[in-house]
Amino acid sequence: MVDTHRVLTSRQITHLCFGSETTARTRLSALTSMRVLARFRPRRDLGSHPWHHVLDSGDAFLLEHDIDDRDHRRHRTDQRLAWATSQRLGHLLGINSFFTTLAAVVVRRRASR
Repeated sequence: MVDTHRVLTSRQITHLCFGSETTARTRLSALTSMRVLARFRPRRDLGSHPWHHVLDSGDAFLLEHDIDDRDHRRHRTDQRLAWATSQRLGHLLGINSFFTTLAAVVVRRRASR
């Protein structure tokens, strides 16, 4: 999901993949330690943003079969972390927030059946 959506916040990943924030924090921390994910917090004048996650260099073995020469630049960690200062970050997060909210509603409805 992080590869498809490029940047996901901790909250968005929690909604998509985990039942609780505690579980999400533990697993996201482990994935960061293994360098599967890299994380950053965009600068904010007041307060702090949640962690934002992108794929890190440790994901190469996971995506190796999907990467061709056109996608090589997209799969470099420095290019992924460039989202931290991108003017398009807010727009991307808005799109991803819509998707994750919609996906969470679908999962809850399926679970209640």
